[in-house]
Amino acid sequence: MKDPRILAIDDGTLLNDKVIVVGVIGRSSVIEGIISFYITKDGVDSTDNLISSIKRSRFNGEINFLVSNGIALGGLNILRPSLIENKIGVKFYAMTRSKPRYDALLSAMERKGLQTTYLERLNLKEIELKNKKVYIQYLDQFINIDFELAFSYVRLAHMIATAVSRGESTRGSI
Repeated sequence: MKDPRILAIDDGTLLNDKVIVVGVIGRSSVIEGIISFYITKDGVDSTDNLISSIKRSRFNGEINFLVSNGIALGGLNILRPSLIENKIGVKFYAMTRSKPRYDALLSAMERKGLQTTYLERLNLKEIELKNKKVYIQYLDQFINIDFELAFSYVRLAHMIATAVSRGESTRGSI
């Protein structure tokens, strides 16, 4: 049985109203492909643009897990995990180094007058990677994957997106 294929996504630097999102696709520590798409800063198009990008890619139907650096891209453009899982048939995880604060995110969205109905309450699991705490947000069922590999893919997606938006990557960590 082959190892699961992981798509890891992260956004670039918020320099204007359009923000690049890069996805790194791979398995067994082999990078198999890169996708990219644009979203609106503080918009509501991250989920739809992500789904469209995956459906257009040669990896459509072959991705098993989607891992994001947090639940929000492009400022406060909130990903909708249940829609992603239903439309693409992949398991969604949001990874962060700091503990997610749902109330603070909701408050920030309200202050900016953004639609808060997209924000889903997710389950939270704390794991340890290289002696550091990492928080995983997920919908209903936690399936253990190689989160160290997934985190390295998210880091690579971050570096590529930052390099595309700024001309070079600014740091290697997320």
